[in-house]
Amino acid sequence: MSTTKRISGDYNLQTLNPTDKINITSSAVTINGNLFVTGNSQSVVTTNSAISDHVIVLNHGLSNDADPNPLGAAIEVDRGTRANVQIRWNEGLTRWELSNDGSSYSKIITSGSMENANVNITGYTIYDATANVALYANTVAGGGSGLFVNTGTTQPNVATKQELITKSRALAFSLILG
Repeated sequence: MSTTKRISGDYNLQTLNPTDKINITSSAVTINGNLFVTGNSQSVVTTNSAISDHVIVLNHGLSNDADPNPLGAAIEVDRGTRANVQIRWNEGLTRWELSNDGSSYSKIITSGSMENANVNITGYTIYDATANVALYANTVAGGGSGLFVNTGTTQPNVATKQELITKSRALAFSLILG
């Protein structure tokens, strides 16, 4: 039997003891109106969540530019016994960062340029499928740069590797070979 309670004015439920809780047990709860939840922590325990908002705002209500946390705000993935990972806005450095281990962070290049960025390609290949060219680092050889280029393959290939030459080596070779 369904019941409708109609009231005029606020309707408050309040427990008598600080440890008392209000529990609602139902297969579904619908709230027609805005929902405001206050407290030091809120948690939602669910298998999957569907969020139709296009923007999720972290640090909402920050009243001034002096962020209380210089690391800004983050989205964190709990990985059980493995280290958690994050994507975060670092307010102190004014940049986006990623963490694959929960303790060290790398900046995310967001401007479309590599300005002031260090890219470690040790063990990796940068490959352009259109030009069919691979760029990779290896032991310094005759060209003196340690930066190699391959054509026609994504993998470093000793038979086809060509080391990019440094300016000083190019100058020396031009003087020697005339």
